[in-house]
Amino acid sequence: MTAPTAFAISRERLMLLLMGLILALGMMSYLTLPKREDPEITIRTTLVMATHPGLDLAQLEELVARPLEEATRAIEGVDEIRTRIGMGTVVLEVDLETSVPEAAIPSVFGEIEDDLAALAPTMPEGTRGPLINTDFGAVSIASIALTGPDFSLSEIKDQAEVLRDRLYGKEGISAVEVHGVQDERIWLETRSEAHGNIYTLLPVIAKALQGQNVSLSAGSILLDGQRMPVEISGELRNADQIADLLVEVPGAGKGARLVRLGDLITVRRGTVDPAERPVFHNGRPAILLSVEMAAGEDITVVGDMLRGELDAFAASLPVGMAAELSTFQPAVVADSVNEALVNMGQTFVVVLFVMLAFIGWRQALIVATIVPLAVASPLP
Repeated sequence: MTAPTAFAISRERLMLLLMGLILALGMMSYLTLPKREDPEITIRTTLVMATHPGLDLAQLEELVARPLEEATRAIEGVDEIRTRIGMGTVVLEVDLETSVPEAAIPSVFGEIEDDLAALAPTMPEGTRGPLINTDFGAVSIASIALTGPDFSLSEIKDQAEVLRDRLYGKEGISAVEVHGVQDERIWLETRSEAHGNIYTLLPVIAKALQGQNVSLSAGSILLDGQRMPVEISGELRNADQIADLLVEVPGAGKGARLVRLGDLITVRRGTVDPAERPVFHNGRPAILLSVEMAAGEDITVVGDMLRGELDAFAASLPVGMAAELSTFQPAVVADSVNEALVNMGQTFVVVLFVMLAFIGWRQALIVATIVPLAVASPLP
């Protein structure tokens, strides 16, 4: 009998206590262990982008790319820079050295952003950027689709923003992005039956709109020791106000006359057409919210919270509008964890019955107990 075995047999109660402690520590680790479907990856690369459609490739390289490279290389911790120059666009991929500690990566990225922001005024006039993108590796754990066949995308977007604000107030949520939002427009559509020379009136209509939709300062007044600005506003706030605008239309031999704009053309509010990056859920136009989880959280716990919050929000939506989960990683992770637990139980049973075929039941039980102890052990 070996010394460890003899020691374990002679210290039966101590061994039982150690086994109980190992199982307890393993259970605590299981309950507090961060869980997610995709592993967290430390990204040491950032993208720097600047655009200027008026410059050719040689000018982009000399006036935009080279100053960005020089400013970036001067920052401590930068390892390699890869530059791509296309039609009016410069893209720099900046890699940090592996010696930069993970905790210091955000500060290095921040220094790059600050230095390039200071360089922006020296760029050729008309340059857009430089823009810094460090948001790599972020994976949404769930996507929520808001639909409503009887509602406009603008109305659905308003509800999506309400849900986004509610989720931002919950612990474990790091970011919520809204997709499928379409920019709104006021459309002025001509009607051939409204006026014979409607197309000749378009400059007149444009001038009337430009002269009306202005906000001018009218000085200020002193009220209770505080100076308050006074403004004369001609701002047009909605499509109805635009339609009610009076336009001076030249008449045939009778001089100019005032005509309501809505009598000449159709004024309506809508979204860009064709739609830009539209989102559909079950064949219907939708607004999509992608939810990202904070680092170190348990995705199953966050998922339960998210389901509860979504159910409460869906109950408050107008009749005919729905909020549904489109993708939901917590369910996938929960299934994977449960499958691992089932596999451990099956392994325990198989080892127990195999050992029973060759040794006594007590020895078989001891050998089989190694399986849950090995899994529960907090040691790496």
